[in-house]
Amino acid sequence: MDYLSSVILGICPEYGKNELNILVDHRDMNASDGEPVVYSPEVSEQAMLF
Repeated sequence: MDYLSSVILGICPEYGKNELNILVDHRDMNASDGEPVVYSPEVSEQAMLF
């Protein structure tokens, strides 16, 4: 998550205000066992930065 955050947040300054929209849709994400993905509190906290 730290790496992904740094990459995405590193790109953001290249865009002006209201030029970049990021939408992450997790509705159909499943783990390898077929169960819905559940994020740890740390991952959820980082996701809120976006």
